[in-house]
Amino acid sequence: IEVTGLIPANCQSILELAAGNLSVLAPELAVRLILRISNYDENPTLTHVLSRTRVAVMPTYLASTLAQTCVSVIEYALPRFVGTGRQGIISWIERLRVAIEALSRFILRLEPDMAEEIFDKALEWYRNDNIAQDIWMRQPIRRYYQVLARLL
Repeated sequence: IEVTGLIPANCQSILELAAGNLSVLAPELAVRLILRISNYDENPTLTHVLSRTRVAVMPTYLASTLAQTCVSVIEYALPRFVGTGRQGIISWIERLRVAIEALSRFILRLEPDMAEEIFDKALEWYRNDNIAQDIWMRQPIRRYYQVLARLL
């Protein structure tokens, strides 16, 4: 795992179980783990670890740090979203969906200046034709903008 960054299929469920169990005792570790292993934005473990209640009681500095981690993942994945075949970019679509979903959970906990900065970045992300036109990206983007609309 550490050499390639890939998670063997037989380890996925074990790591999801670990993230679920860590969500109470070590929430930061649980969030970082689920962000790393999740490949679906509606993953039940992701929903559990990043429940709105858990995020609401999370210290502000931690929500800011994790939001910035999500932004970094998004900005790293966006250029890799383009490719010659759908098969080659599916893993990047999955990572983007998870990062955008997680960011939509953290955005309400951010300081107004940081939330505005991320909002401006999100508008730039959406200007990417691959994001705007991809059917797999519609749901996470819609949820993200719905949360941002609550801030305005």
